[in-house]
Amino acid sequence: MPRLLQVLPFGEELFDVVKTFGCGAEPWEAEVADWIKRRNGALRQVSRGRCLVWLYFTDEDDLVGYGSLGPHDWVWPDLNSPPRTTHHIPYMGVDARYQREPSDEPPEWRYSSQIIRHLLGQAIREADENPSRERILGLYVHPANTRAIRFYERVGFQPYEKRFRDPHTNIEYLAMFRRL
Repeated sequence: MPRLLQVLPFGEELFDVVKTFGCGAEPWEAEVADWIKRRNGALRQVSRGRCLVWLYFTDEDDLVGYGSLGPHDWVWPDLNSPPRTTHHIPYMGVDARYQREPSDEPPEWRYSSQIIRHLLGQAIREADENPSRERILGLYVHPANTRAIRFYERVGFQPYEKRFRDPHTNIEYLAMFRRL
């Protein structure tokens, strides 16, 4: 039987729980972990109503990861189109201890797959409640994070021609989308 994650909405009362969260040593892994651990990161976005964030736990109350979802303006369906409000995953992270786990489960029951399925379900619900938004789910991913790119492709995301250049790091992130 698959080991299912428990889901809790993230807020101030759970801020101490994420203080030791870590995705790994690569720069993109540190960025993902940093966003959930900073008061001016995920917590600020939640408090301002800009996105929803969930924490995912094992039955033993170990923090496995987090996911987020919010609206975002993308030029869609191509770069010559006007911006349209879409559904967007600002960040998603799995603690380094739980990446590729449970290893004895098929990929569709691994923790990362459970998190993305939850986010997809939430995005579909949001799309049903907000028919003015485009029925796509987008995200940006660091171009060197090939493992994440393969994961997103496996769960139905496709590359999109749009890019996002971080003005602080000058890194150009790849855009990916999936229809809802």
